[in-house]
Amino acid sequence: MYEEMNFFVDDYNNIRPHYSHHYLTSYEVHKKVNPLDYKKIIKQAIKDRVVSNREQSFSINC
Repeated sequence: MYEEMNFFVDDYNNIRPHYSHHYLTSYEVHKKVNPLDYKKIIKQAIKDRVVSNREQSFSINC
C-alpha cells in the first residue's frame, strides 16, 4: 500500500498537469519552473530551416 501511495503522490505532483495551475504540474508551480514554449521553438526551427535552404545551391541537371 505504501508503494502504491508513493506512486499516486508522485504522479499527481510531478507528472499530471492541472487545469487550476494553467496546465502545469504541482512541482512546476512550487519550484517556479517555466514550461517550454513549443510554439516559439517550432517557429524558430522553421525560420532556421528556411535560411539553411536559401543558403544551399540546388542545381538539377536533367
